[in-house]
Amino acid sequence: MKTTFIRANNPKAFPAFDPDRVKQIASWLPTQPTGFGKPVSDRQAWEKIASLPGAARTIAKARRDAASPPPELPDELYLEFTRSGNRRRYEVPYFTRTQRILTFAKAEGFLNQGEFMPALEAELRALCADRSWVMSAHDADLENFNRTRYYGDLGATARALLAATVSWWFQDQLPADLRADIKANIMLRVLEPYREVFQTGEIKNGLWWMTTHSNWNAVCTANTVATALTVCDSVEERAEFVAAMEISNPFFLNGFTPDGYCSEGIGYWNFGFGYYLYMAAMVRLATDGKLDILDHPVVENTCAYAKNIMIDKSVAPAFADCAVNARPSTAILWLIQNTHPHTLRQRITIEDTSILKLLAFALIAFAEPTAAENLPPETPTIEPRHLFAEGGVFICRSLHGEQTFGAAIKGGHNAEIHNHNDVGSYLVVINNHAYLVDPGAEQYTRRTFSKDRYVSKILNSYGHPVPVVAGKLQNTGRAAKGVFTKTDFTDAQDTLVIDLTQAYHVPELTALTRTFTFFRTRPEIIIRDEVSFASPQTFSTAVVTFDKLFIRHQRSLTVYDGNGACAVDIAVTGADWTLDSEVIENPGTSNVPTRVGINLTTPVTAATVTVTIKPAPLSDDLPGFYREPDLTGLNPAVNDAITIQAKNIAEETGGAVVREPKADSDEDTVRRLMDWEAHVPLQEPKADSDEDAIKFWDKAGHALTWEFTVPADGRYALQVRACHAFGDGVARHVAVDGAPLNQEDTPFLFPGTGGWSTKTNQWREVWVAHNRKALILELKAGQHRLTMTNADNRGMKLDWLKIVPLP
Repeated sequence: MKTTFIRANNPKAFPAFDPDRVKQIASWLPTQPTGFGKPVSDRQAWEKIASLPGAARTIAKARRDAASPPPELPDELYLEFTRSGNRRRYEVPYFTRTQRILTFAKAEGFLNQGEFMPALEAELRALCADRSWVMSAHDADLENFNRTRYYGDLGATARALLAATVSWWFQDQLPADLRADIKANIMLRVLEPYREVFQTGEIKNGLWWMTTHSNWNAVCTANTVATALTVCDSVEERAEFVAAMEISNPFFLNGFTPDGYCSEGIGYWNFGFGYYLYMAAMVRLATDGKLDILDHPVVENTCAYAKNIMIDKSVAPAFADCAVNARPSTAILWLIQNTHPHTLRQRITIEDTSILKLLAFALIAFAEPTAAENLPPETPTIEPRHLFAEGGVFICRSLHGEQTFGAAIKGGHNAEIHNHNDVGSYLVVINNHAYLVDPGAEQYTRRTFSKDRYVSKILNSYGHPVPVVAGKLQNTGRAAKGVFTKTDFTDAQDTLVIDLTQAYHVPELTALTRTFTFFRTRPEIIIRDEVSFASPQTFSTAVVTFDKLFIRHQRSLTVYDGNGACAVDIAVTGADWTLDSEVIENPGTSNVPTRVGINLTTPVTAATVTVTIKPAPLSDDLPGFYREPDLTGLNPAVNDAITIQAKNIAEETGGAVVREPKADSDEDTVRRLMDWEAHVPLQEPKADSDEDAIKFWDKAGHALTWEFTVPADGRYALQVRACHAFGDGVARHVAVDGAPLNQEDTPFLFPGTGGWSTKTNQWREVWVAHNRKALILELKAGQHRLTMTNADNRGMKLDWLKIVPLP
């Protein structure tokens, strides 16, 4: 049955629901509360998942985790956000708690031997004893911390659903007192505060999300309602939570434009709309298909957003607070495939459901397969363009032989959800890589969501490829907008004109337009900015990149990585100009953009800046990436080389390596665990390595030293077998017997090999070289020490090193 929607106008009071509607919903619900997934007593369901490869890895991780107690969450860490704005130090152990609970629960469900029950009980009791379930960054007045008032946030509602689900899975195994404690905490911390709102209509501090347009609404509501369906004994109470959900839903869906555009970006689409889809699946299950919250005009277009927003196979524009590498979640696409398969680009399969996170695991791993006749095609369908007319974003794509070429450009306004002041921003993508970019989200701090948000150059317009007009950046607010004044799309070219005048509060500004032309018969884009003033004013614009940059001269620059390049040619009328590059600070992240300002040197009353963008070859004059050395005349005697296995490290500083043998393999690989695991690297096996290999050697200053002995005085070259996924290379300092062999600012580069050799052999044998000249070691007979030091915070797997004689 179609869900009941009310008018969404963001009221200060939560609207009352219809008692008759509650009765109707109650008639659809089961008499007893029911969770999602299957109880572990359903061995057929659990054992089917336990046979998948990821289940064995989950069990192995659970055994490692069980060796340590639950991570502590001391008050000092919680209060650190209030004192300094640092949220990460608390969130690392906070999320580790929930990860461990799910790991122990899944591992025990797979084995069903009681091995992980003590660890699972300990984690759940620690969770119940925590002072606050709310994330520290969401407890501004410390009400949860001081236990003066509770409310649910993204973290607390997720904890409630996790605890409720695990308690339901293990309803016959967990002690009765623990299950009672879990329910009491859920009611106190999450469900009672939510119920108070829909009973009184008063939206108190902390529960603002019940009528917001952002991802918080769908995520917190889905977690809360699913928890109520799992733990509330009274069918009437459960029906009230579902009825309250129906009131909240229109507020969330009104956050999308009618054409389905999500201004928060694909990452938050995964999160917010993904949870809306999870919620739809859960209420559909709970009501035996009688309640369908997907029956809403905007839902179909929002499902199609995942297809329409992609510029290339795995590149979406990072507008607003979107991560630069965000892409549609496979689990969310799987849910769409079950309800709106015609909106997908291609068929979605999930080979191993055992590794999915909580809701995806509960709703997908235990689900019956979709009938083949209802599935999208296996071969992806690629459309040449998509215009989000109401969202104000244009995506264009083309194929030239085997080369893909695409772009995205936005109009919109500067009051969008997770807004950046970025009207007119764009990206250019060649072969599935964005060479010219919008910089995307910054690392969140207390400032990010404060009155000082737009102090950040990542969030204000300065860090975006848009003009600076009369020395002023773009305004914030809905009135600061870009208007599409022309959209002309043909087989030969696509032309889009955006009026940017209203994005700037400059009284002297009479007109500012950006014309975007995408040629389809050749891989080329022309972006032309035309400006006019009532009196002479300064003007500049910019291009932005994360990649290497080579400014050839005033009219030309090249942006490149190890796999390709993008040529940017510049022409200006109205004044002379300079090109000035600047690194835009983005603390806490490795994505540090470079802004190249195209700055007119004198004030103008009218000017035109034209930027022509097209793919370019990797020419030999481009600095800063690896090139194969010319070995002519060197005649390296590879068969007589001294081979050093990478695992045989004589000394290590700046990191720690331990061994961790992998089941059914005789090989090891060094892996540095993430901060929330152990703060130390591990060794685990690596397929296709010669013997043992090292990996996740990924922190600057982490130095590895090996010892070797040469039989005679002579010249030697250095060769390594390595792999990594960084297209523009990885940097290492090299020293022999303590003497550095490179300048501090010119470390040796090691080329990308296409990946980490996880599923296929991506190892490459590399001569250590600089500017096409192989490194030559003059060595005396006897023992020596070779040291390589990480110079760039990038990882590289290393299989072996060879000291190769040069006769």
